[in-house]
Amino acid sequence: MSLSDPHLSVREIAGKRAREEARMLDRLIETMRLASFRSYLSATVRSMSAPVPDVLAFAGSNVVEAMQHLRPGHQWPAVTKRRSTHLQNAMAVTAAKARKVCPWRPEPLIADTVVSDWENGPFVEAKVYGSSLEVKVRTEDFVFFTHDGTGSVMLEQSLPDTVVTACVGHRVSDVIDHALLGGREWVIAEAAQVGGGSSLAFDVGRSPVSTPWRS
Repeated sequence: MSLSDPHLSVREIAGKRAREEARMLDRLIETMRLASFRSYLSATVRSMSAPVPDVLAFAGSNVVEAMQHLRPGHQWPAVTKRRSTHLQNAMAVTAAKARKVCPWRPEPLIADTVVSDWENGPFVEAKVYGSSLEVKVRTEDFVFFTHDGTGSVMLEQSLPDTVVTACVGHRVSDVIDHALLGGREWVIAEAAQVGGGSSLAFDVGRSPVSTPWRS
């Protein structure tokens, strides 16, 4: 045995210990980060668009399960500093609703999770924008999403202009035949041609929500 062998053995042992400690620290940091994130959600999330529970049930999930799987958006936690932007957006949303206009993401994304992928039917996501839990559903023909009591459908193919104009005042289920939209009294408040497709906006109502970590 050479004189260097004992030293190499010590280095190997020390290196293995250092790698194990680094992995342990990574897990600890991730656990603390998730706890901090959930604490923020518990303090801020207070409502959801009314269809959220039904949409999650359609995807084989529920509100508690979906919230347990929520993870921070890519701008976390810097997004929590944008108070002035949030205030401006809130004012814009109020003005938009007064004009019966559906706002598109008036607040930045806080959290999201995939609830159901394409293998099990429509692609369904749960999201948190500002202080509200929302859903987004992608089917082969349209995208349905909610925000703060407003629902929107983006059709992949545009409807004729005369049909789009005539949609206003009719139920969404009269225009689109889908299990998610059927049997609901959602009346189209605005319809427009957007980027090669057609957009329908309608009021869906809001409900209170409690996070599963709130004491």
